[in-house]
Amino acid sequence: MPPGPPPTNEPEAAACWPSSANGTPAAPAPSPSARTAASGTRSTSSTVGIKGAHDRIQAFSGTDLTEDLKKIRHPPLIIHGDDDRIVPLAASANETSKLVKDVTFEVYPGAPHGLSTVPECAGRSNADLLESARG
Repeated sequence: MPPGPPPTNEPEAAACWPSSANGTPAAPAPSPSARTAASGTRSTSSTVGIKGAHDRIQAFSGTDLTEDLKKIRHPPLIIHGDDDRIVPLAASANETSKLVKDVTFEVYPGAPHGLSTVPECAGRSNADLLESARG
């Protein structure tokens, strides 16, 4: 019988499901390779170039949208991964959720930046988006 695949040190990929009753993630975090794929760094710089990627980051990080957020009238859904290393949860979604009325705020345990592009998280994020849109 041929030997199986070599052992790996990567953690098992996450299902991006809600936390268990005791607050711990119900599934392990996405693998490092999933985090890299979701970071958007390679895909952004390869499609718009380094200068374009830099300019984009400057535009969205240097623009204050506080007053615009306060004008939102439809109850929004905010989805954020608690392992987002590009846009940290504390600096973005936590603050945004305080500015918008009637917000539904979902934090996905172990999910990285760009979580909707990570196969382990896409099913849940799509389902949450559809549920929110249907009201």
